[in-house]
Amino acid sequence: MRWDSLDRVDPSRRTPRLKRTLTNAFERTIEEQGLVRAMRCVSVRSADSPSSPDEVVSRRHFLHRRIVGALGLSLWSAGCQLLSKPLSLSRARSTALPPIRTSADAISLEFVFIDRPAGDPLLGSPLWNHVDQMASLDTSIRSMLRQNGLRTGVLSAHPPESLQSMLGLKTSGAASRPKSAVGASGLEGRRVSVPPGGTTQVHVNPFYESAAAEADLIVEQATENRSRHYHNLRCVYQVAARRLQDGWVHLDFVPQVHHGEQHLRPKAGADDWQFDHAQSVDTFHAQRFSLPLNEGEMAVVTADDTAKGTLGDLFFRERSAAATIQRVLLVRLCDAGRPTPVYAEP
Repeated sequence: MRWDSLDRVDPSRRTPRLKRTLTNAFERTIEEQGLVRAMRCVSVRSADSPSSPDEVVSRRHFLHRRIVGALGLSLWSAGCQLLSKPLSLSRARSTALPPIRTSADAISLEFVFIDRPAGDPLLGSPLWNHVDQMASLDTSIRSMLRQNGLRTGVLSAHPPESLQSMLGLKTSGAASRPKSAVGASGLEGRRVSVPPGGTTQVHVNPFYESAAAEADLIVEQATENRSRHYHNLRCVYQVAARRLQDGWVHLDFVPQVHHGEQHLRPKAGADDWQFDHAQSVDTFHAQRFSLPLNEGEMAVVTADDTAKGTLGDLFFRERSAAATIQRVLLVRLCDAGRPTPVYAEP
């Protein structure tokens, strides 16, 4: 019986008809549970002898308890059957959340770290003869970076053989580094998506990220030299990505040293001051640099052959009793994104 058919029934007959429908449904449920015999006994007794109002009320209560018990028993048995059946793998996969899709205009960057022994021949002329250091950097900026122990440039989408050997794409024989110096692979990387004009943090040197780590730094500037002593420090590059044109992205590298204990510190937000639980931050704006990259090209940043205590030595070298390890940072432009078209009404 359809519920909308009740609207076409006479109002005086609607209530009895609905009651009969619900009674038949309850009787079918009770029959399935084997409880209809008790209801029949009660109905026969009521037909044979007149009942008082108290007896009628007691019978109704009896029937209500039987009906509620039957319904509860049926629901309990159905729930046990559901719990006893294991969840299939296809059903479990269907309930998983879909992966987050990257925006079409997002800039995709790939960060790769290569750990080599200091003085490795692969870090010398076999690599830097293929790196563009002239067109990508101004002469004054390149000189300032070399004074602070930093060396950077741009590699084409086709890396030289020395870089292929360090990435494990090609064996290099005697020039390969010993595995005991920096682990079995010496490679570490991740891929991030940055909105146009957005920034991301790159933790460069993990060797100092402990509460007991200490380091001295001498920063050479145009007017004076700064000397600092750090403990519990982290070497970070703030990398900002800005799209120049289709397929070209401008990357800004700003070195920072996060040090000391973490406290609630004020930070400038978009509209007002915000509080962030962070360490003290020293930003070296004089040692910042920018590199233009086309899709597939790579930016190379590492330490120069300079004395201990420079910014490059702090960021890209680990000195221990066993050996000195030098780290190379590669930033590859995987996808420059597609700018959102702007439509103007005529």
